[in-house]
Amino acid sequence: MKIAIPTNDKETIFPRTGQAHGYMIFHVENNIIKGKFYKALSLKLRHKHEHQDESEKHSHKDLCQFLEGCDLLLVKNIGKHLQQDFKENQVFYEKTKETLVEDAITKFLNDKSQEN
Repeated sequence: MKIAIPTNDKETIFPRTGQAHGYMIFHVENNIIKGKFYKALSLKLRHKHEHQDESEKHSHKDLCQFLEGCDLLLVKNIGKHLQQDFKENQVFYEKTKETLVEDAITKFLNDKSQEN
């Protein structure tokens, strides 16, 4: 399973999921982190989103493609347009109240192990 968390500094969760500069990607097997890496969005993709008119519906198709291969995102907040695009592109997410990336993945894995 691959879990992505939006972050600009690899340590804290960026609060605006669609505007993050990149994502920490965790490879998880049997609730154990087997690896992690940072995947940065291209400047072109970031620039495209940052300069869209928020009053109009805009697409996050490029972001959905960027996250292809991830099974789940852990996010603090998610806008209605991004929620819809994720739903249409089968990008699954869960919200977290954690601020630090490592705390969010640890809590998620602990919660999942207690469910089993």
